[in-house]
Amino acid sequence: MDTEELEIMLTATAESQSLDFKSDCPWYANNFAKDILALSNVQDGGYLVIGIQDKTLKRVGVSSKNVRS
Repeated sequence: MDTEELEIMLTATAESQSLDFKSDCPWYANNFAKDILALSNVQDGGYLVIGIQDKTLKRVGVSSKNVRS
């Protein structure tokens, strides 16, 4: 995926069966396991984009502390 494809994905108005957004949070298996398993059951997989607020779809990024986790 290149930057242009990511930007197109980020213009989505809602999550879908193959696109899931997660807000900034530490990288712990419990935070992502359910989402990764759900996306792995979609034909051709899906995308989990971290740093996007779930309800508002606002780009919030990922803190340096959570990047290191």
